[in-house]
Amino acid sequence: MDGSVADLSKYRLERAKDDLKTARDNYNEGSYRASVNRSYYALLKSNFPAQKMYEKAGFVYRGEQRLYAENTGMTEFLYYEKVSKTAAMLA
Repeated sequence: MDGSVADLSKYRLERAKDDLKTARDNYNEGSYRASVNRSYYALLKSNFPAQKMYEKAGFVYRGEQRLYAENTGMTEFLYYEKVSKTAAMLA
C-alpha cells in the first residue's frame, strides 16, 4: 500500500472498526472468547496519527510491549482496548 502514515493509519482504523463489529456480533452470539480476541489492538509506538485516531474512536491505552517483528526488528508496540462508554466511566 502506497501512501502516507496518515493514510495507513486511516486504513488500519477502518479495519479495526470492522473487527469491532465482528466482536460485537461474536458477543451477541455468546462467543465471548472470540469477542475479546477482536477487541484488542496493537500499534507502533512511533505511529502518533494512529494513536490519536484510536483515542478519538474510543479506544483506551492499556500498555506497551517491546516485540520482535521480521520487518522492523525489536519494536515498541502500544496496546489499546475498545471499551463501552459505561465501562470507561466506571474505570
